[in-house]
Parts: sequence; C-alpha cells; structure tokens
Amino acid sequence: MLERVEKLMEGAIDIQVHTNPAIRERLLDSYEAAVDAKSAGMKGIVLKDLNTLSANVAYLVNKRVEGVEVWGGVVLDYSVGGINPAAVETAVSYGAKVVWMPCTDSANTIEKTYVTGETKKAAPMIKIKDPAKGLSIFEGGMEGSKILPEVREVISLVAKHNIILETGHLSPREIIELTKEARKMGVNKIVVTHVNSGFIGATIHDKEEMIKAGAYLCYTYDLCLPTTSRQNSADLVEEIKKLGVENCILATNMGQLYTIRPVEGLKLAITDFLRRGMSDEEIEVLVKLNPSKLLDLV
Repeated sequence: MLERVEKLMEGAIDIQVHTNPAIRERLLDSYEAAVDAKSAGMKGIVLKDLNTLSANVAYLVNKRVEGVEVWGGVVLDYSVGGINPAAVETAVSYGAKVVWMPCTDSANTIEKTYVTGETKKAAPMIKIKDPAKGLSIFEGGMEGSKILPEVREVISLVAKHNIILETGHLSPREIIELTKEARKMGVNKIVVTHVNSGFIGATIHDKEEMIKAGAYLCYTYDLCLPTTSRQNSADLVEEIKKLGVENCILATNMGQLYTIRPVEGLKLAITDFLRRGMSDEEIEVLVKLNPSKLLDLV
C-alpha cells in the first residue's frame, strides 16, 4: 500500500492549501508547504488565503524552492473590496492562477452560520452576522436572479486571462447560475470549491447540475478528519464514482491548526480512498490529471 501511495503522490497537485502568513495561525508557512510537496514528489500546490492575495507569496516561494510549482490567486471577500474587478486585475499582474468568489463574507456562509445554524461552529471566523450584508452574485442578494455587473466584469477578466474560476462559498443556486454564465462568457476552467462542505450544502442533484453546467467538483478531505465534520470517506468515494472521476478533484484544504500538514493529508486521503475501493487510475485523475488540466500543464 505504501508504495502505491508514494507513486500516486508523485506528480500530484493539491489545489487548496492554507499556510502562513495568515490572519488565523496555520500549521506551516508557504515555504515549508512547498518543501513538503517537493519531498513527496508532487508537481505542486495552490495557496489559498481567505484575506488577501496569495499569488505574490507563490512567486517568492518559487524563487526559493526548485523542483515543485506553487500557485496562488485571490479570494473576493471584503478584505479586497468584495467582488472587485480591480482586485482581480491586480492579482493577475502578480501571476494569479485562481480567482475564488466570496468565501467567509458570502451571504450564503453568513446565513448558514447565524440563521440556519448549519455551520454555527464556524462563527469565530465569520465576522458579519447579517446575511443581507453578505456578498452574493445576484442583485438584491441570494434570492435575486440577475447577475451583478461586477460579477460579469470578473468573469470577463477570468476568461481573458484563461485562469481558474472557483465558486467559493456561494449557494448551490448561485454556483449553477455563475457556472452557466461563465461558460457562456468563455471561461473554460470552473471549480466548485469544497463541494462536500456544509458551507455549500449541495444535494446530489445540485452536484449533477453543477457538472452539467460545466464545472469540476472539488472534494476536500479535511472534512473527513475527526476534528472537523467526520464525513464518511466511503460515502465520498461512492459519490465521486457515481458522478464520474473525470468531473471531480481531490484536494486537502488543510494547513489549519485543527487539521494536519497538507502533504500528510493528501497521503492519508489517497490511502483511505484506495482502501475504500478506488483504483489507482481513478485517483490519478482526481489528484493529477484534472488539476493539471486546470493549470494548463497537459
């Protein structure tokens, strides 16, 4: 088993890693994460910072660590002006490969945390308590239907620069409509951020519609840990097989103090998925082929 896992780690890409520097303390910094990835023979990692640009940090780490690639982007929360085309243009100038739609400041996240209570444990990291003050892609908030002009501007920039559009913590309905509009506007690389998260709250039907609209579904293994949601990995394997591995990605979303180091997390995820009956070839699609396609490496 160990040899199989080590082979599957070679050339793997983790598209969601959290590192220092960050407002909320992480287990390791970006340099250490890159060194870990290199030691495991990975092709690279994508840094995600919920509060600021990560593309500039990726640039510096790439200068220090050879033999592995580090990519970054920007999350469109209030700390960068919300759904702000200027923030996207700046991020692209720093070499950003990913633009995440609103995450902790999304109206959907705020509603699930403070209204329905589905993600109430996340309250310490969700500063805004009124969903009406949160960010949505629609005019008039989540219940609207017309996509905001600034969202369309962001989509245009993502299409122009041929980078990845991630859906952040938007609601399933927002994700589906965003994906449809982005595809119409020429965006070819769309990822539903941690689709198995309670922040998203997607049903299997929602997930099928997201794929139909033209998005990849990113499943993150952090939610299987005993310190988080304790999701049953057997259920994830069954669901991914049903939806098609060609439509899915496996990432860790790790690096927070309540998780483990991302490289160890990916090894654990691969080991677990193998034991749950997923083939080596299927896992290669999840951690190598699909992420490589998104980053224009194949």
